[in-house]
Amino acid sequence: MTPLPPIHLWPVQYRRLVQVFLSVVFIGYGVGFGNLFLTQQTSPMGIATHWRGLSEEELETAEEIILPKPIKELIITTHNHLLGLAAIFGIVGFLFLHTGYGSPRMRLVVAIDPLLSLVLTFGAIWLTRFFGEAFAFLVLMGGMLTHPVFLFSLLAVFLETFKKNPS
Repeated sequence: MTPLPPIHLWPVQYRRLVQVFLSVVFIGYGVGFGNLFLTQQTSPMGIATHWRGLSEEELETAEEIILPKPIKELIITTHNHLLGLAAIFGIVGFLFLHTGYGSPRMRLVVAIDPLLSLVLTFGAIWLTRFFGEAFAFLVLMGGMLTHPVFLFSLLAVFLETFKKNPS
């Protein structure tokens, strides 16, 4: 089997399609990332509160009522994120494998990392919701492993599409 050539050698129409796809992914990812800040899911306490809700004592003085997420909502959220982000991470990872960045082994690690981190993140969300706020640190760790690596690979692929074809 003949491997695909590096992206910068692909026909210009394919590279333009990849550029538009990555631009839409970047915008959508940015909106989702912004939502994490709006819902205060950027700290272990914020993560725990979002999924576990406030205690009865906290509810009495809270400005906003935050109840524990019902299992139905957890299932839908997990389902949507795992399938949607797995598709995006998989496509961007596949494209990253066809860049010239780093060694083939490093490219494979960068391509796979967001997928594995996604499983860690959502597994930890379930643990946080049902077994304790201490697991919120794993949610945060999963995000810290996912976001920088994914954004690096997205940028690397995007830049690769602008390289000049030597022929």
